[in-house]
Amino acid sequence: MQREKLPVSNIKSYFPAKKQRTVSPPSASTSPATIVSTTIDTLTSPRPMTNSSLSVSSLIVSVSQSPSSSDQNLNSTAQENDEQCQSTSPRTTTSLTLPTDISRCKNEPPSQPILSSYKKNHDRRSFQSHWFKDRPWLEYSVIEDKAYCYYCRHYGTPQLIFKNQCNAFLNGFCNWKKALNSKYGFKLHESSESHLQAAVNYQQNLLRSNTQTSVIDLLDTGRSQQVKRNRDRISKIASAILLCAKQMIALRGHCENETSNNRGNLLEILSWSSQTDPTVKSIIDSANNATYLSHQVQNELIHIMANQVRRKIADKIAGHFYSLMADESKDISGNAQLSIVVRVVSSPTDVLSNKNEIIQEYFLGFVRLHQFDATTLADAIVQFLNSYQIDLKACIGMCFDGASVMGGCHAGVQAILRENFMPKGVYIHCFAHKLNLVIIDVSQVVTYCSEFYSIISKINMYFTASGVTSVYFKNAQELLQLDTTTKLKKWSDIRWDSRWSSIDAIINNYQAILKALNDLVDDGNARSVDANGLLIALKEPLFVVTLFVIHKILGHIKILSSQLQDISLDYGKARQLISSVIEQIKSYRDDNSFESLYSKVVQFCKENDIDISQKPRQRRQKKVPPRFNDCIVTSTTGHRDYVDNQEQYRTTIYYPLIDSVLIELNHRFSSETMELLSSISSLCPKNEKFLDFEILKPFALHLDINSDELQNELNVLRPFLKNKNLSDIKELYCELILFAQAFPNAVLMIQGAMTIPVTSATCERSFSKMKAIKTALRNIMSDERLSDLCVLSVERDFKIDFDNVVDDFSE
Repeated sequence: MQREKLPVSNIKSYFPAKKQRTVSPPSASTSPATIVSTTIDTLTSPRPMTNSSLSVSSLIVSVSQSPSSSDQNLNSTAQENDEQCQSTSPRTTTSLTLPTDISRCKNEPPSQPILSSYKKNHDRRSFQSHWFKDRPWLEYSVIEDKAYCYYCRHYGTPQLIFKNQCNAFLNGFCNWKKALNSKYGFKLHESSESHLQAAVNYQQNLLRSNTQTSVIDLLDTGRSQQVKRNRDRISKIASAILLCAKQMIALRGHCENETSNNRGNLLEILSWSSQTDPTVKSIIDSANNATYLSHQVQNELIHIMANQVRRKIADKIAGHFYSLMADESKDISGNAQLSIVVRVVSSPTDVLSNKNEIIQEYFLGFVRLHQFDATTLADAIVQFLNSYQIDLKACIGMCFDGASVMGGCHAGVQAILRENFMPKGVYIHCFAHKLNLVIIDVSQVVTYCSEFYSIISKINMYFTASGVTSVYFKNAQELLQLDTTTKLKKWSDIRWDSRWSSIDAIINNYQAILKALNDLVDDGNARSVDANGLLIALKEPLFVVTLFVIHKILGHIKILSSQLQDISLDYGKARQLISSVIEQIKSYRDDNSFESLYSKVVQFCKENDIDISQKPRQRRQKKVPPRFNDCIVTSTTGHRDYVDNQEQYRTTIYYPLIDSVLIELNHRFSSETMELLSSISSLCPKNEKFLDFEILKPFALHLDINSDELQNELNVLRPFLKNKNLSDIKELYCELILFAQAFPNAVLMIQGAMTIPVTSATCERSFSKMKAIKTALRNIMSDERLSDLCVLSVERDFKIDFDNVVDDFSE
């Protein structure tokens, strides 16, 4: 990804991270002009500026004005002084043999030996120890009987030393008679320009060492404030981008120049904010190449924030079991996007702070698919998880739809992942997808169902495809004093709740539909032909009976479908819900239930002037699949005579629909009786075999739990929980996490059971976000940007650390 041209030579120095950085000093070959250029580039504001007019002399002027600018004098010798200690001063031009009992480099302290007596010279004078007092720069060599200047030897400026001829304390001073002479010895040296500059250099080096501040940070006292302002600017931009991402609105505009009256959401938000925020105003007022608002910078900041969310999700998964969910859909551009979601149980610490979020499902992003074979899909999933250091072996569950490429038991994605990467991964065919197939397959049994579904779909299309027909429907609603806010709902084979909603809308607006169709027929225009056909179909008693029967059956299936989409639903509870719905639908298969339903149908027909005694039109019978042969009270060939219409509707519509739904429910969910998953049901407190060790043992072995230790824990748990009124496995988990140290294996098994997924509904929800973000007006959005924006929108509860965002941006 290419970023816009930056106005500084090194963005790391412009937006430095808060962590300590090590800055290498210039090499010996670095020229003063290069040092000056680098310094000026670092200190410049975001606006472009030239530095050709600056010279070494101007930098030296700044040295006397800034306590930190003297580091420029140190850079030329920092490397040789820091890397090795030498016996000769690097600042002298002649090679000297210095004594070995004084400091050899700046890393060693001054040599100030305190002796009872010092060596005397020819005039009987000697060095005095009290001279060290108030002279921290003074060094003494016992070997040579000479005094040296620690500051000038290690921190002196060569040009000043030679100019002032202050070599006496570099080569060694031994004229003790004049040592305290104000015009010759120590005082003369202390007042020299070279010594004063060396003392300043020493103090600043000492300050730098104590505060661990790099040389580059001391070059200008205002640099830290400039760095803070620059970090604040990037934080403000990132915050505005995050707002747009969470609200799923476009960032960029069609025309973003200053003459445009709509420069896009991001620029308009920043422009509005600049009226009260000086930091944002400085962004708007910056030069065009220094605003950091280009699409490259936007993409980078979006990616950094999305990756921060992904890393936080990976941290929550680390050390825990998790399950994988994946599903594929196409975006507005026709590109196939694979949604990847993980499911994990919150840690005991998080559960104690918030018991409402025990089970979490996190969306990690989309993976663009170019090939659709099982091997390619499996490799894409593995590479994506590995990129965020998610342990593949910790996956204990996989939930995909029923497509053979995903769920194939021999060469499907789940088989490849389980055999090569996720040995503990148990494959679950998404319950919501299987429930959806139940409704679709019913039409294979009841002949009229296919025609019924077609009529429902055409009614919605007829009144929504044209503004004219829609007005007729609205007028009919107002005339009949019906709720005009209600609309006809689209019948869809892929939207799980759409069927019941569509049928319910037709029942509630049936009179308005008939009135609108009659009015359209009376107009005699081109639309009247279709209106007449729909009117005949709607007024057929068979349609009304089927409408009420399916509405009743789908009412329970809708409840089950909604419950299956709940993130917190565990496998055991899902099995209970399915069994409950099956039992409820079974209870409808008796004459009393049909009589009650049929009386409602008769009343409905009277209210809408429909002749319920009208004989149903004979239709060709379909060949029923073999699994329905012994369960439906009807014949696959020919027709029989019925006593009345009520008996015919009971025999050809009511019972076949109920029987086919029950058969499909049992058939679709019977495969979930495998021993491993069945043992999970024993963890439900309402189960008759609650905490039965023999039932739980297969699941315990699958999770590598010690069976002997688990059995001992269960023997203690059963009496411990005897008087506890627990309704489900989540309440059991909340009860036991307080005693996790006493029952570690039981708690681990409960965590594993709740981690097993039931549906891939979260993947479906991510597709809804995808369609809201990548619209027809944003159809050229890149795949990476789409994935990152969806992560920020879906996982909006994660708090973004903008300091870390700026740190990552500066890398």
